[in-house]
Amino acid sequence: ARYGRNRWYLYFDSDERFVYPDLENKPIARLIAQVERHQLDRLGAVMLDMYSDQAIYAKTPRTQPITADYCYFDSDSYEISQSRRGTVIKGGPRKRVFSAELDDSPLLIKYPLFFLREGMIFESAHYLYPFRHDIPVGSALLHYKFLPSDLERHLEIAREGNFQGGSREYKRYLAAYEANAAISFLYDGTVKFENSSSLARLGFVQTLEDSEVTP
Repeated sequence: ARYGRNRWYLYFDSDERFVYPDLENKPIARLIAQVERHQLDRLGAVMLDMYSDQAIYAKTPRTQPITADYCYFDSDSYEISQSRRGTVIKGGPRKRVFSAELDDSPLLIKYPLFFLREGMIFESAHYLYPFRHDIPVGSALLHYKFLPSDLERHLEIAREGNFQGGSREYKRYLAAYEANAAISFLYDGTVKFENSSSLARLGFVQTLEDSEVTP
């Protein structure tokens, strides 16, 4: 409403970092041009929960950036399907550690890069309406959710119960942490994020090519 329609937007949360294949060499203007050539008005992103090699919420020395400490992610714990709203991505370390035996788990698809047209609205934090089923997962949001400073915030969210389902996700985090303060996200499928080429480890993150696409 403030800046107008018919232009591109990049929108993500303060604890997220937007990355895409060949980020180091490809400016975002070129990425947008590729999306336009594929006749798309948005680009999907998988939310990658990043973690350190320590226990969750563990304090780390302030000798290097957070991105250096929290540089690990799951390479093979994601599940992809389709719904009436589009691509569904679930799984990841939160599902694996906190709710492996439960049907519900965090939704890990977003559309941070989009062209705002007349009639396009945020159906939720994860989907744009009108829904589309032909949008590639061509980027990622590195999600830094379990920093030492997040423990106090998560305790507050759990007490207030004003997030989805009475803040049930946060209550799961804290229950697991209270049961075992040494709990960690590390497992056999953990890989280190080195640069944008690390996204290839996921398999389902697509690289948009410069070539023209025939309608």
